[in-house]
Amino acid sequence: MSAAPGGPAEKAGIMSGDVILAIDDTSAQDMDIYDAADRLQGPEGSSIDLTILSGADTRHVVLKRERYTLNPVRSRMCEIPGSEDSSKIGYIKLTTFNQNAAGSVKEAIKKLRENNVKAFVLDLRNNRFLPAELGVPCHLILLKS
Repeated sequence: MSAAPGGPAEKAGIMSGDVILAIDDTSAQDMDIYDAADRLQGPEGSSIDLTILSGADTRHVVLKRERYTLNPVRSRMCEIPGSEDSSKIGYIKLTTFNQNAAGSVKEAIKKLRENNVKAFVLDLRNNRFLPAELGVPCHLILLKS
């Protein structure tokens, strides 16, 4: 599992790799992803009780559901130390694939190019909707220069 950046789970300290054992005292062991998603969603302001396995530790977390807009992209410019031409690399972290992902990646690339970035790193690690067993076979984003 991977908590949404800025969401209630991340604020409560739930991290990538943590496992949901129970949702509101109902075991998640035999739940499919759709049943779990239905149970996790609810009215804004309502609470949900999760039992989380984090490493070897089990803990209970009560979250208050809240509405937020998920920006699937975080980006920054990195400079290579000691390079003669002070090379700049754009780092783009894609946290989830949603309806905003393509536009957000393009916008991040546009802003980084305005700062003379010549190369990019696209980080897909811990992507909420990229199954780990897929590895990295993904489509390349082709951009016009």
